Amino acid sequence: MAATTQAQIDRPMPTPGPAPTVNLGKSHEFKLSNGLTVIVVENHKLPRVSATLSIDNPPAALGEKMGVEGLLSQMLGTGTQALSKEEFNQRIEQLGARVGYSSSGASASSLTKYFDEIFGYFAQGVKSPKFTEAEFKAVKDRYIEGIKSDEKNVESAARRMSRVLTYGASHPFGEFETKEQIEKLTLADVQNFYQTSYLPNNSYLVFVGDINKAQAQKLAEKHLADWKKGTISAKPLPNAPLAKTTTIEVVDMPNAVQSVVSVSYPITLTKKDPDYYAAQVASTILGGDFGSRLNMNLREKHGWTYGARGGVSDSRYVGRFFTNATVRNSVTDSAVVETIKEMQAMTQTPVSAKELADVKALYLGNFVLSLERPETIARQALTTKTDGLSSTFYKDYLQNINKVTPADVQRVATKYFRPTQARVVVTGKAEEIGPALKKLGYPVTFYDQYGNKIEDPSTRKTAVAISTEQLIENNLKAQGGDKLKALNSLTQEGKIKMMGMEGEYKASYMMPDKSLATIKIMGMEIKTVFDGEKGYVSQMGQEMKYDANTVKQLQGYNSVFPALSKGFASAKILDVVKEGDNSYYKVKMEGSNRTEYYDTKTFLLAKTEMVTSTPMGDMLSTMHYKDYKSFEGVMLPTVVDTQAGPQSFTITLNAMKTGGVNASDFK
Repeated sequence: MAATTQAQIDRPMPTPGPAPTVNLGKSHEFKLSNGLTVIVVENHKLPRVSATLSIDNPPAALGEKMGVEGLLSQMLGTGTQALSKEEFNQRIEQLGARVGYSSSGASASSLTKYFDEIFGYFAQGVKSPKFTEAEFKAVKDRYIEGIKSDEKNVESAARRMSRVLTYGASHPFGEFETKEQIEKLTLADVQNFYQTSYLPNNSYLVFVGDINKAQAQKLAEKHLADWKKGTISAKPLPNAPLAKTTTIEVVDMPNAVQSVVSVSYPITLTKKDPDYYAAQVASTILGGDFGSRLNMNLREKHGWTYGARGGVSDSRYVGRFFTNATVRNSVTDSAVVETIKEMQAMTQTPVSAKELADVKALYLGNFVLSLERPETIARQALTTKTDGLSSTFYKDYLQNINKVTPADVQRVATKYFRPTQARVVVTGKAEEIGPALKKLGYPVTFYDQYGNKIEDPSTRKTAVAISTEQLIENNLKAQGGDKLKALNSLTQEGKIKMMGMEGEYKASYMMPDKSLATIKIMGMEIKTVFDGEKGYVSQMGQEMKYDANTVKQLQGYNSVFPALSKGFASAKILDVVKEGDNSYYKVKMEGSNRTEYYDTKTFLLAKTEMVTSTPMGDMLSTMHYKDYKSFEGVMLPTVVDTQAGPQSFTITLNAMKTGGVNASDFK
């Protein structure tokens, strides 16, 4: 028995067979007199046709005009010189088609019998869009709201700062937009950007589906031959900074309940590079899918994250090595150690024959399946043109993947996975994660979320020269004193603004802890109720009861005047924190999931942070209280900005009334 088992163990892995022959669909190509390159991929299985326009502009830094590209994306498709926004959208909808635009191209898709008409509308939006001041203002306002909602989003900050630290803030790939920049942009800026960048002589139009070359040529000539070409300017890209040794860059997000751990640095790798195929295989093994080493380590072995990924991305401009995982604050330093360890292991030890064979099989399956989609052939034809690839690049793709050896994987890992020259970017609550990260032995630098260097937040504690009792006394005095203490109930009414939409808001409170809030927006009614012992959320006729932990957090909590809450007298003032020009007392009640911030000058509540558990991990909700006004002698905030995970909304109160609320209202 032992001999048999040993023989089975020693039996060599079967040699992989040859890669299957890949039969790629044919594509046709022609060019219009204005320089527009047209590619046609025929597929007559279904009576549908799509057209995709790709504008292949070289990357360029926008500087003070950063954000104009995003504004253009949102303004394209809002009407043409011949049709209003409403008329344009109505005609597309009537024909059951899809038409979309962005600053880097456009797309259209419909049934074959309607495609001629749809393509005409599509072309109008490309060559003669209509830009109005009213539409610009609406788009600009929405864009600024989007930036505001991202300000407290840890993942957004991590993506932004990873690019900044990888490429540099003035590099086209490292630039980011701010509210201040967007506010300065004008309609003329958008029009100028369109006229100088939306040009046919650096664009590709790809037809896919139930259409032939002759039909495509007729359509393109009819609708796009008069699209005027222009001069395309290209500037040399600045060099992206390279780290001489491994460093840790900590991006401070004081509101973070989790950390985003990433490694990011520039590389030089294109699809024409001899290393390309081995680098793809090595990337998949390191962090390309669920079974990758990073994911098996950080997620499956340690349970620190819901997913870890990493590898190299090629580019004809500047490539990049990256890893990414979102982990709990308490294991941030450990996640950094394990990530570096997995990178190091790839450079020191050849991968096993089985691991390599599994990845090759994955490539084979995915590649063959992708060929069943006509869009794949279109994308391959386009990439072959834009990247200057050999005409047999995709035909030989699987053969070249199949040729990769364990030695090749180790060689490219040594070249592109640089554990001793890695830029580790950790975005999270620096006050908590900083001390442990500094113990790892790497140089550590701290930044705010916009790339400005800051001092280590864990070393900037400010002495608290006030007791909790004094804070309560000053807060109650600031909000109304005896009138506040005598208040038994309160009703508020106002507006709520969410995702560019406006709705109605109404709330009723009975001290100390009964609450009822109703939101009516976009045809929906959302109601939250708590009667002091139990509660629920109701939406679209569905009612979800509060769990025991939620009830515990709400019992005794006075959401109108938190300083009157049960247990607030024993709360601790943890610190004095500074945000901008203002300073706040940071207060935490024992056993509470809330942290409250009181202005050190006015003693009014300025902000509340609340952590709730979700299936995807802890989520932070932040409420900012603004524009306090007196109502019947009681000072109350009239504007409440809320950020709950990726969602944000603003409540503006215009009416408040004391009294008139009964316990029976909270059912």
